[in-house]
Amino acid sequence: MIKERHYSPKYDFQTGSIAKLFFILSVILFAIAGVEFVLSVSIFLDASIFFALGILCLGITGISWFFHSQFSKLSDIVSEIENGEFDEK
Repeated sequence: MIKERHYSPKYDFQTGSIAKLFFILSVILFAIAGVEFVLSVSIFLDASIFFALGILCLGITGISWFFHSQFSKLSDIVSEIENGEFDEK
């Protein structure tokens, strides 16, 4: 039988940290691609590979940031409900 796991609505699965990490990684990859493109030197691999990986990391950053903002909104809603500040209609 599958064991159910219950997470707190205030737990965001470290999505903010993941977004920051992948943003820094994408900046580093874009810098490497730019240096290799400007100097026309293939130190590591082709510059387009680093550019493509940088775009991929930016996509992961965007998705992680989106989830982080949604978890933040969920946390605000939960705190309003716990404090009884929600608007009853």
